[in-house]
Amino acid sequence: IYPGATEIVNDGIDQNCDGTDTVSGVDNDGDGVDSITDCDDTDATIYPGATEVFNDGIDQDCDGTDSIVTCASGEIVDCNGNCAPTTWLGDTYCDDGTYAHNNAAIYFNCPAFNYDNGDCVYDNDGDGVDTTSDCDDTDATIYPGATEIFNDGIDQDCDGSDTIDADNDGVEQALDCDDTDPTIYPGATEVLSDGIDQDCDGVDAAPGVDNDGDGFDSITDCNDTDATIYPGATEVYSDGIDQDCDGLDATYTSYIGTETYQTTDTGQSSTGVLPCELTWDLTTSSVLSPCTDCVFTFNIDFTYDASVSTVDPNSSNCQASATDTSYDYGLVEDYDGAGNSALMVKAPTDTTWTVWFTNGDLVVNNGSPAVVDFSNGQFNYSIGYQDYAYQGYYFTNWVGGSASVQ
Repeated sequence: IYPGATEIVNDGIDQNCDGTDTVSGVDNDGDGVDSITDCDDTDATIYPGATEVFNDGIDQDCDGTDSIVTCASGEIVDCNGNCAPTTWLGDTYCDDGTYAHNNAAIYFNCPAFNYDNGDCVYDNDGDGVDTTSDCDDTDATIYPGATEIFNDGIDQDCDGSDTIDADNDGVEQALDCDDTDPTIYPGATEVLSDGIDQDCDGVDAAPGVDNDGDGFDSITDCNDTDATIYPGATEVYSDGIDQDCDGLDATYTSYIGTETYQTTDTGQSSTGVLPCELTWDLTTSSVLSPCTDCVFTFNIDFTYDASVSTVDPNSSNCQASATDTSYDYGLVEDYDGAGNSALMVKAPTDTTWTVWFTNGDLVVNNGSPAVVDFSNGQFNYSIGYQDYAYQGYYFTNWVGGSASVQ
């Protein structure tokens, strides 16, 4: 018995001092190679055919030697065993001795990784999630946000547990009101008057019974526990609820109107002078994913209407604004908790919505309060001041719009 001695299989004795007795067919380190074939069955990175790490003193591929590459001064070994200059433009020598590169034509077939603070963070299974975030970086089907396969004992989405559907009705245990019966789940067909709530809405459907008193019985009503929900009810737009039982929540799909911009770059000696007044026709370009609490959000095409606009030839700002453009608008109906709506805006290339102004805002003292009003599909807004007096001059900086939202 000594390090390197020939191991006798299945005798209960560790002849080669590697910490275990060699057992036929056993793969102690889980690398897919059993202890008879594996030259180190305690390390899953070492087995016949493994990728060799150059110049590290370890025989990863079990060929009996470490792979050695000698490079010239000022060079290091990359992950292919090639010599690479340490000063290569845009590349970085990493802490683990490999070479972080951005030149795939030269450094090809290297493991994928993200460069972060001098460390090579690998994505070993190529699923787009690196090893610091992936709960199993050896399996490309396992990563945060992956599709979970019920009842297989594997945590595909890295949330810490396998998702269970005990009765195999296609609805996970957390959402199923009875996960022991495959005929009971949200949306299941209700059996009338059997004392069982098949569709998990909280009540058993009974013919002729109107549980919520809205005039529709439990057979006809898609939610007989809420009196505001029944066939033909008034739909509340974009609230995530199907009030009229047509199977869909109502969402706004079009935005048509006009917006006017008025400004003076220099003060005027009298009221009513508008050397810059620009108008755009507004039409929906696309419906956007809603911002938080937004009733509607649209990407809007601003088409400049030169026929009704006045351009100040002395104002570069006015001339630059007289053009077609696009922008994203959204509405939050009760932004401040006091019933005041807010107009949300962002550039189409941005991901974050910001508040442009809220109903009642004052831009200047004694100015007109801002307006953000939406009712019965009509949207009106304005912000700024017109003919604002300052040091004997009058100024205008005002934007207003009106649109039909359907």
